[in-house]
Amino acid sequence: MGIATIEQLMQLCVESGASDIHLSVGSQPMLRMNTHLIKVEGTDVLGQNDVESYMRTICAKLKCSIEVGKTIRGPYWLLRKRSRK
Repeated sequence: MGIATIEQLMQLCVESGASDIHLSVGSQPMLRMNTHLIKVEGTDVLGQNDVESYMRTICAKLKCSIEVGKTIRGPYWLLRKRSRK
């Protein structure tokens, strides 16, 4: 998979029944499943540009703004709903 798109990660999250996606510079994308963080197999370690790109995409869809270095907690139900279209 390499660097997955945020849409691919959201779809995987929905299909696998994960509760959320964790994106962090220096780590592979992870899904929270049953209170455990599971690395998304086949994905590359994320760089700063990768994470910023994901956040820009998410914020554009939600019409929100980004603060570098902050945790973004958003309406997962909205992302989940949109990923099913």
